Amino acid sequence: MPTYSLGESVWRQLRLALRSGERFRFEDCRTWSRLDTERLDWLIEIGCVEPLEGGFFRVTDKGREAADLGLFESPSRPPSQPRNRSMKAKRPIGDARH
Repeated sequence: MPTYSLGESVWRQLRLALRSGERFRFEDCRTWSRLDTERLDWLIEIGCVEPLEGGFFRVTDKGREAADLGLFESPSRPPSQPRNRSMKAKRPIGDARH
């Protein structure tokens, strides 16, 4: 099975979850990024984190290994994160503002 990198922000979120103890809430592993909820959902999807009752989560053994190495094994590639585009690129063509 191929090995992929978690990426720095997902790795940081997983490390914050481990620091919180056996169980953690979403707020405990928040890095204050707009993609935090999507990253936590993705960690659940690949099996690094499992949801518990009452809004709590637990880091699995696979998650502990991934947090140590920054790598994980998966049959599918991780989702690519959207890259920031400059404000100039977002403007419609013909916009005269500078």
